[in-house]
Amino acid sequence: MVDLFFVLSGFVICHNYGQKIGQAKDVGHFMFLRFGRLYPLHLFCLTVFLGMEVAKYIGELKFHFVPSASSAFSTNNTSSFIANLLLIQSFCPSAKVTFNAPSWSISTEFYTYLVFAIVVLASPKRKSVLIISACLALLTASLLIYSGVSGMDVSAGWSFVRCMLGFFTGVLAYHVYGHQRANISRWSGKLAFCLLALLIVYMSSSENAQLNGIIVLPVFFGLIVAVAAEPAGGVCQKC
Repeated sequence: MVDLFFVLSGFVICHNYGQKIGQAKDVGHFMFLRFGRLYPLHLFCLTVFLGMEVAKYIGELKFHFVPSASSAFSTNNTSSFIANLLLIQSFCPSAKVTFNAPSWSISTEFYTYLVFAIVVLASPKRKSVLIISACLALLTASLLIYSGVSGMDVSAGWSFVRCMLGFFTGVLAYHVYGHQRANISRWSGKLAFCLLALLIVYMSSSENAQLNGIIVLPVFFGLIVAVAAEPAGGVCQKC
């Protein structure tokens, strides 16, 4: 389900910052805000996991505990800690799922933000952002399909491409929402419920527990646009 959050992130970030990045200094300010939002919690979690590894080491050394998986600091070693500290673990195969393993998504998303900011800066016209976003989404999807990455497994080394695909799908969703909101709002409630039902059926029947992001991305796309276009309270009232 992480792909849903990538798409949602692209939608929200484009809504909040798509019109605010016009100069190089705006890129720096945008990235500073993103860093401030992501890194403190990441650092806190990394510290907690480091403490757990230290406790594991003491238990092995002093009390002769036998680890069920790997020994202390064997996988979660110095190099992987540095990679996590620098927020580049998703680009380091040996560090990708170390310490706080889910933080790989934070690592990829932080640098995807940078790509987005550069795209907006280089495309003063909204239509240009739409075209470039479509090209990026198409290119990343093509790379994943061509490489045969089943379920876009993070261990396959495609985590950044996976994030780019989801994020810029969200950017496209925002532009569709912006241009067609009035038309979509007429039937957004029914569309949202149909897509949600389709997603639930797929999740319950799919053999890939992680979900194949490429298959469900169009569902996420439509679901986010439909929910966003729904008149305030409409979806909740139908529940």
